[in-house]
Amino acid sequence: IHVCFGDRRFQPIISTFMAAHPQSNRLRVKIHLGSHMECQYFLNSFGIHESMLPFGSDGNLKPGLFEERLKKVRDQEEQEDAAHRKLLNGVIPYPTISDVLCGRGSPFQKFPGNVQLQQMVEEYKPKHDLATSRMAKTAISVQVIDELKQKGARFLKRHESNIGWYEVAPEIAREKVAMSFRNLSRKTRVSNTSVGSNKTTSSSSSSGAESS
Repeated sequence: IHVCFGDRRFQPIISTFMAAHPQSNRLRVKIHLGSHMECQYFLNSFGIHESMLPFGSDGNLKPGLFEERLKKVRDQEEQEDAAHRKLLNGVIPYPTISDVLCGRGSPFQKFPGNVQLQQMVEEYKPKHDLATSRMAKTAISVQVIDELKQKGARFLKRHESNIGWYEVAPEIAREKVAMSFRNLSRKTRVSNTSVGSNKTTSSSSSSGAESS
């Protein structure tokens, strides 16, 4: 790091400031005192040419320097954005809280969008149970999907490259909803069986006590 000062009266202050820093830091900093021309000579001795400096030989800011630097920054940002878009190639960087994630395990089940799906499945379950044909059940699943999409939901799956997510095909979304209905029905049957078993056990215990 090269620091230039045009007023030599700053030297005592600079020396005190530098002495307060560790030697490792002082070795990284070069202080130059003198006129603008003298400082340019000092910098030239370190291989820093005048063309690399933002100021001309007269000490004034070079015309158009700011605009040139701004254009370079904008061009670099555009190149980075283009490279990022090419890398993603339609991949969704991250899901929103409204999205439904396709996957197994607690993290997926507890995701807000998946919780919202489960609530809607519970709401539509009575209607789903009354449906007598596969076509009718599929129509209910499509109705659930449409309502979720109206709320901003997408059915997403993790991209195989692990750099983001992609929206699944409609048939996969329907299967996701249909599986939710089946899982809920299975849980209901297990719960009812468990309650019935407990009632039977209780009744047998009461009958045995009366016989005694």
